[in-house]
Amino acid sequence: MKHLNILITGSDGFIGKHICRTIIKSHPEFNIFGVGRNKDVYSADYKYISCDLLNIEDIKKLPNKIDIIIHLAGDARSFIDPLENSSQEVSNFIMTSNISDYAIKIGVKLIIFASSVYVYSGNLAPFSEKNIPAPIENLGKSKLKAENLLKSIAFAGYYKSISLRLFTVYGLGSNERQFIPQAIKKINSSNSTLTFHSADIIRDFIYIDDVVKAFISSIKQIDFNFTYEVFNIGTGTGTSIREIISLLLNKLNSKKEIKFTKNTINIDSNHIANIDYARKILNWKPNIRLNDGLEKIISFSS
Repeated sequence: MKHLNILITGSDGFIGKHICRTIIKSHPEFNIFGVGRNKDVYSADYKYISCDLLNIEDIKKLPNKIDIIIHLAGDARSFIDPLENSSQEVSNFIMTSNISDYAIKIGVKLIIFASSVYVYSGNLAPFSEKNIPAPIENLGKSKLKAENLLKSIAFAGYYKSISLRLFTVYGLGSNERQFIPQAIKKINSSNSTLTFHSADIIRDFIYIDDVVKAFISSIKQIDFNFTYEVFNIGTGTGTSIREIISLLLNKLNSKKEIKFTKNTINIDSNHIANIDYARKILNWKPNIRLNDGLEKIISFSS
């Protein structure tokens, strides 16, 4: 691929760190600019810019020559009560709007947006890109609004855009609040009886390395003739919370008693991706099985 200048928002987050490291290793010819709110991030391999994307004045600090923006930044929490934090919906949309305005101003060619499975939360699984999105939570609402903004600007001819609807991403370095790290911590605790929720809820768990591959495959689309695309990034296989706990107990050689409370989420909220379109257009597919992904996490932490 040709020399590219790539700006990555949210570069100091879980997914952002993995994307930065992988691109630097696989494409040293690219110039990488990481953007985040931290003040003390240093990297010898790329330029880090401390910037609040909600602040117009801060955005003026960003470079004036960028080919591709990978937009990861945002509040990724999922609230069961859609009224629990309505500010999330507003702030995520404003960040994307500000990034879009910046992209138009400097002539960015492609924006790759990290969207979410939660745009489908009112649909029945498996989810296809052909489904009409029906988000319930603020996270899904904010992601869909951002998708629609990027789509409209792309069709107006200012840049090309790809939205990657990420399913349940896990792996080394993930936030400790996420389910799998929390479950491992519980199982390794001194408690003899452990309680988990929503045993029968199904999620499509995808390992971080496969997610990064999807972003790199999207980068390669810059020279193709398209305007806007959206892709599901999952495995196509659903796994229940009960099954995950069973796998972890086995791998951690734990005989602890497990109690599951009644499902707190409607069973129709199961998540399973249809990934046929990503396979066809992005020439991408996930390679890391859940069993192997869990082994990687446990081996690293033990």
